[in-house]
Order: sequence, then structure tokens, then C-alpha cells
Amino acid sequence: MTAIFLFTLHARNLAQLKEANVMIIDFTTAKKLRLIYRLSLAEMAALLGVSESHLWRVEKGERPINETMRRRCVEELELTPDKLTRLLDIYRDTLLPGK
Repeated sequence: MTAIFLFTLHARNLAQLKEANVMIIDFTTAKKLRLIYRLSLAEMAALLGVSESHLWRVEKGERPINETMRRRCVEELELTPDKLTRLLDIYRDTLLPGK
């Protein structure tokens, strides 16, 4: 399966993208995946082939997540559009109220 990655989009297009089996991996998604898998910044950085400081800047939105990082994330975590949706739902469902 070929995955398509988008990181700049309008909110109204999000539903259409989900229907089209498009995985959106941006800086917030990368951090959520790291937290879901209980990976340290160092472990996730190694998984993605970048330095800890680079990943920290990506997670803060200071640096863009590049195509190589997205591809490694999908490959290493064996992500599919359905799996990514389920993981992000789990993340959302387990947030403490008010967070």
C-alpha cells in the first residue's frame, strides 16, 4: 500500500482525507505516537534517524517534519491509515479531562 502524507491542510478537508485513507503525520502526530508507544525522545529520535534536538524542535513545531521522518515513522511503527486512526483515538480517549 502506498501511503500519502500531508502536513498542511484546511480543517474542512480533514474528513475527506480520512475517507481517502490518507495518513496525516505532522509534528503533533509524531509526538502523540511517541507518547502512545511510551518512547523517550532519544528512542523515537533513533527510530526516525534524527538527533534528539532535531526531534524536540519538530515536536515543538520549530522545524518541519520531513518526508524521510514520515516514511520511517510509518515503516518502523508499521502504520496503516486504520491503525493510525485507532492510535490517535486511543490517545484522545485517554487524556485527562481539561487537557
